[in-house]
Amino acid sequence: AVVSTQSTGLQRNGKCYLKLRNWQWWRLFTKVKPLLQVTSRDKEIHEREEELRKVQDAHVRDREALLENEAQLKKTMEERANLQDQIFREKEMAAEADEQRSRLMNKKIELEEYIHDLEERIDTEEEKTQKILSEKKKIESTIADLETTLADEGNARQ
Repeated sequence: AVVSTQSTGLQRNGKCYLKLRNWQWWRLFTKVKPLLQVTSRDKEIHEREEELRKVQDAHVRDREALLENEAQLKKTMEERANLQDQIFREKEMAAEADEQRSRLMNKKIELEEYIHDLEERIDTEEEKTQKILSEKKKIESTIADLETTLADEGNARQ
């Protein structure tokens, strides 16, 4: 059933073609149709050329942007290296300053101990001086008493 339907369809299409092929407008259409395809090909070529030009322009812009980014990256890397050097130098300076501060703190502690020892010696010497002055006063008082007694005896003998 399907085969007979298909064969009748082919026969009908064949008859229509035989009727159409002799008509003038069909002959004109068959001659103009390839020319229309050529025009559409030209249009397609023109569109592809335009697309190619746009892609090339985009490529040039991208290339320029890439070169600019590479230059910026190089500059940034140089700045980074300089900053790392600066940080390293500052760390060294900070370490030296800490070391010097440590030495100064040790020196300060030593000097404070020395001052404390000197203050103790001064206190000891002041106590000794007070004892000596006290003994001196006692001796002077004794001398004065003895001189008075001697003078009294000398007056009593006369």
